[in-house]
Amino acid sequence: MWQFDKIRGYAIEKMSEIEIDLVEKICLARNYHVTEWLLPSFNAYAQRGQPIAIEDVSRLGLDSILKIVEVRENTLVGGSGKCYTCSYCSKSFYYGSQSTNVNDRKQHDFTDALRMVFPEIEMMEDRGCQLVKDASKAIDESASQDDDSFRADDVIILVS
Repeated sequence: MWQFDKIRGYAIEKMSEIEIDLVEKICLARNYHVTEWLLPSFNAYAQRGQPIAIEDVSRLGLDSILKIVEVRENTLVGGSGKCYTCSYCSKSFYYGSQSTNVNDRKQHDFTDALRMVFPEIEMMEDRGCQLVKDASKAIDESASQDDDSFRADDVIILVS
């Protein structure tokens, strides 16, 4: 009746087209359960070349920042390498050109590592906090079917 899912989907769709500060986008994604923004935004944040700012810590929280730092610092990125196992002691070691270099980090996909340190992302996905596909089309179609008509352009709001 109220079609809040369609309105929410339309709002997310329109806001996705707007250039939003990365930290702000993470905050919005968390506050309003916009799953399709959260993981890509965390990934983009982990890929950034600049150091983490004090303002980011206050906005994202120390726990989140430490998780991002853990992913950034513990993930080897860059060129290919090989993992070898010593035939004498059976210990594995890595030999190759991968590193935690800032320039290499910009091209790396941290998605899998981020999923492990942020289990709430998977919980949000499991609960179905997903974008309503083609929300503006769904709003226009349902508005033409009901007496309570409104246009998709009338509403830009996130409904949690």
